[in-house]
Parts: sequence; C-alpha cells; structure tokens
Amino acid sequence: MSTFDRVIKGPMANLEDSARILVGIDGVDLLSTVDRRRLFESFSDQPGACLLVAAREVGDVAARMNLPDRDPENVAVYLTSIVRDSPAAESINRACNGDWLLARILAGLWSAGRYDSDEIRSATNLSYVFDQAIAAALDSAPNSPVENVLAILATAPVGALMPLELLINACADYSGSARSVVTIRDALVALGELVARDAPGTPNEHTGPAHDLIAAFFAERHNANDLAAAHLSVALAIQQMREGNIPSAVDFYAKRHLSDHLLLAGRPEDAVDALVPYGTPADNLDMWESWLGRLADLGPDHPAVLVVRGNIAVWLGESGQPREALNSFTALLPDMTRVFGADHPNTLASRGNIALWTARSGDVRKALDEFAELLSTQNLVLGPEHPDSLATRGNIAAWTGNLGYFAEAVEKATELLPDLIRLLGPDHVSTFNDRSTIALWTGRLGNISQALAEYKSLLIDQERTLGANHQDVLGTRTNIAMLTAESGDLPDAIRQSRTLLHDQNLVLGADHPYTLATRGNLIKWSAQSEGPEKALRQLGVLLRDYDRVVGPDHPDTLVVRGDAARYTADSGYLHEALEQWTRLLLDRERSLGVDHRDTLATRNNIAVATWRSGNKKAAIALATALLRDQERALGSNHSDTEMTRRNLAEWSIS
Repeated sequence: MSTFDRVIKGPMANLEDSARILVGIDGVDLLSTVDRRRLFESFSDQPGACLLVAAREVGDVAARMNLPDRDPENVAVYLTSIVRDSPAAESINRACNGDWLLARILAGLWSAGRYDSDEIRSATNLSYVFDQAIAAALDSAPNSPVENVLAILATAPVGALMPLELLINACADYSGSARSVVTIRDALVALGELVARDAPGTPNEHTGPAHDLIAAFFAERHNANDLAAAHLSVALAIQQMREGNIPSAVDFYAKRHLSDHLLLAGRPEDAVDALVPYGTPADNLDMWESWLGRLADLGPDHPAVLVVRGNIAVWLGESGQPREALNSFTALLPDMTRVFGADHPNTLASRGNIALWTARSGDVRKALDEFAELLSTQNLVLGPEHPDSLATRGNIAAWTGNLGYFAEAVEKATELLPDLIRLLGPDHVSTFNDRSTIALWTGRLGNISQALAEYKSLLIDQERTLGANHQDVLGTRTNIAMLTAESGDLPDAIRQSRTLLHDQNLVLGADHPYTLATRGNLIKWSAQSEGPEKALRQLGVLLRDYDRVVGPDHPDTLVVRGDAARYTADSGYLHEALEQWTRLLLDRERSLGVDHRDTLATRNNIAVATWRSGNKKAAIALATALLRDQERALGSNHSDTEMTRRNLAEWSIS
C-alpha cells in the first residue's frame, strides 16, 4: 500500500458519504507531472473532499488563489497562542502589522530573551529583524560555526530539504576544517525561526532557509565569489560522499539539486552532466527546456548549451515525437560541426542520433545507410575498437533485424559479441544489449527454445551484476515472458507477467512504460481464454493511463488503440473497428509518418477488416497499394510485406 493510500485515501474511505473534508498538501510543485495528476485524479471520486494544494507554480488546478502576505486577524490569534505574555504579544502584533514572517521572527527573538517590548515596537523592517536574529545567534552560540552554516544555507533550497549530513560536510569543505554534528546543530538552534528543520535531533534531520525572503537575505550577506565557493563546497561534499556509501537522503538531494549547485559554482558543463532523468518523458523534456533558458547567457555555441539541445531532442523522441527529435538533431549537427569539428566524438554522436531517430521515425533503410557511413568515419577517426564504433555496430545489427532480415541481424550481433567481451568486458551493458539482440532475432527466426535459453542465461548474468531490481533485468524478464507465450505456454507466461508486474510496480512505479507494457501483455494473453469483451474493458483503463502518462500521440498509446480496435473486431463489431483503425491511421500518419511500420500495419488491418466485411474488391485495392509501399519502405523480404503478399494471393483466388 502506498503512503498516499495509507495516510489519505484509507481514512477517507471510512467517512460517511455526506461528510465534508478539506485536505491540504504542501509542496505539490515538487511532484512529477504523473504523481501530481494521480493526486488530483484520486480525489475525482471523492465528492465530499476539497483538495487544497500549496505550490510555487503548478498547472492542472481547478482554481487559483494567491495567499496574502498580511493577515492581521489570524496573526493576532497565532501570537496569542505562542507568546504567553499578553503585552509582548500585543507589541509584536502592532509591529508586524499582520505580516506572518515578521511575527514568527519577532516571537522567536522575544522567546529567546533578545527583545523587550520597547525594542519590539521599533522592529518593523524585515532586513533589520533578520540582522538582529543573526546577531543573536552569533552571541548565543559563540563556539558554533554560525557564519559557515549561513554561507551553506545561502545556497540551499527553501524549506527543510538539505540533509544535515550534507550540511556538515559542506561546512567542513567551505571552512577547511571538520565540523561536528553538535556544533552544527547548536548553530541551527541559535538561528531559530530563520531556518526550517525537519526531524531535528535525529539522523534524518533536514534543514534550509525558512522562507524565500530569508534565503534571499542569506545570499545578500555574501559576495558573488563567496556564494560560488559555497555552492562548490556543497557539490564537492556530494561527490566525496558518493565515493563511499552515500546516505539515501543525500543521494536523493543530489539528484534534485547537484546540478543547481554546480551551475551556480560556475561549472555549467559539470552541471549539465549531473542532470538525471526523472518522472515521465514529458517531465524530462520540460526539465531540459528549462535548462536551455538558464544557460542562455552562455551563448548558443557553448558546449553545455549544445549538450542541452541534444537532450531536448532525445526527450522529444521519447515523448512520442520521433520526427521532431530527428529534426532537432538535424538542426543541431551543423552547430556541433562548427563548434567541435566534423570528426569530434560529440559531432559523431549527433550523427548517430540522426540515424537512430531516422529509424524510429520509420525509415529504417535510410537509417542503416547512415549508420554504415558513420561507422566508416568512426573506424578511421576513433578506431574500430572505440566504444562508440562498437555501439554503431550494435545499432546496425539491431535495426537490420527490425527491417526483417532476422538471420543477418543475428549474424552481425554474433560477430560483434566477442569484440565487446574482449574490449568492454562480459558484464558491460553494451555486451548485455548485444546478447539481447541475438536472443530477440533468434526468436523471430522461429527458434523459440534457443532464444529462451539465451535470454535466461542473460538474466542470470544481469541479476548478478546489475541486481534483481535493475530496469534492464526487468526488461529481460519481459522478453522471457513474451517468448514463453509465443511457445504456446500461456499459463506460464501469465504467471511470469503477474509476478513481473508486481515487481515493476514496486521498483519502477505503476506509470513506467515497462509496467504499462506488462499490463498490456496480460490483457492480450488473458483475452485468449476470457474473451475480447473483458480485454476491451481493461484496455480502456490502460489507454487512459497511457494518455495521462505519455500523451495521446505517443507510439505506445497508439499501439493500445490498435489493440482496442482489434478486440472490437473480434467482438463482432467490424464496422466500429474499421472506424477506429481509420482514425488511428490518420494519427499515425501525422505523428509517425506514412512509411512507419506501425502506419503500414494499420493500413493492413483496414484492408483485412474490409475483406472480412465483405467488400472484397476494395480490400484487394487497399492491399495492392499497401504492398507497393511496403516493398519500398520495408523491403520485399520483410515479414509484413510477405504477409500482405500472401493475403493478396489468397484473396485473388477466393
């Protein structure tokens, strides 16, 4: 059970239907797009609940309200509850004039014995009060590194987000001497209301500036060079902790904030290298596009800017826009050539991405030509044993099989394998990928038992080196389940996939593409025993999840729509299925292109359904036109082309 189910949905399930409840959740802007949508959607079936979220900036909300900086009535009630001396509470209330932040700081200073009523009356300026609070901290903790702590907190995100252990190590790097947890905590206690603390006094303590204005004030106390040095100290502390057994809290913080610290330390290329993917492809696309804006002052030819543009292109493709990815890489190549030179590894990598997204856009033949030209250049410039040259050979093997030449693909991948083992090692990811390619196309050749044996051997090695929860391990388990189904053992395939789905939910999350794909496989295989009607209902739920996670135009979403059309036809609703395939064809032509294999497969489904509906002349005309395009785009020997040719032969004699 998830934390959300346990803490919120579980208790809400016990409420009476007429009950009204207000649920407030802070920091919603820190959630990924998918998690935020899941949060909002989970309240759609709770008519008695009102969800109030607090965030700096977030879309998808029903109504928006900017909270006032001043709230005299509630501030007065707040002060009465925490300041037991009525005259002091009244003095603070008059001085802060309804300002929540000023009220908190003044109340803290009064409670610490730093202010009397006369001093409170003159404390109406936030900067003055912040200065007084820092002076009080320095006086009350003279043996604690208050100034060092302030320098590091000036770089921290607002709120209790920086792990205490990271703060300690960063302070040590910044000051050049070790700092104890006791002295750091003494400094935090002395700073009082200026800092936010979560789980204080525990190993899991986190801290940070308590407010945006406080964070800005901390930063203003330091010159630009000192701030850059403090950011660098945080980054170096993270990198040093990564050399050992880094605490999970620090690792989580690093994934979110290390790049920010490196950028503000004046190391933009390192900052870009430190960025890590998270959430959905759309989340990652948003992240990289925001970084392009952040690096704008560096100029269009800065290496970090070019790297960011490349990642934007990648995530355009992963978001279901392969042709946009191809266009972006094509536009990037001349800039990479001008800045780095035609033979630089970065420029050659851009050529590799152009070939890759050419293939993913449907033109596999052109892509293979581009890969071949690239490999020739890489062999001359980098050498045939360079990892990039080996990677291109791997792509050639994989996409050769995609074009339908399964035996040739197996041959190329098999020739590559000993070179990968010798140069990169038997446990390198590229070696594992090549073994997966061999198993995949061996299975497509019809050697199911051999392919299963190769995948199972690969799985043992991947689990040993990567761990049972690694994404590639789960991918291999998916392939084993699919081949098990192809071998005719549906019960075992279903059993494997149910166990796999449980593990994917735990490790990857319910919205990961692998998890969604396993749900689709289970629906497909269960339909053979439970009928297409149940499969249609389940596909409707799955399709909504795909729409939410990757968007309506993503190739995976379109695959589910195609499955739904097929089960609609199998349920006896042929006319409705034809309408679904026709709409799908338009969307695939628009998003994938007219020559993409999936687009051509949709045309085949329309032709077959047209034949089944009794319109034989139209079906033959559709299949004849399709065959010409398949021979041009896929080749005469492709399995899809051969299927269309067989259909035409059968229909012509019927």
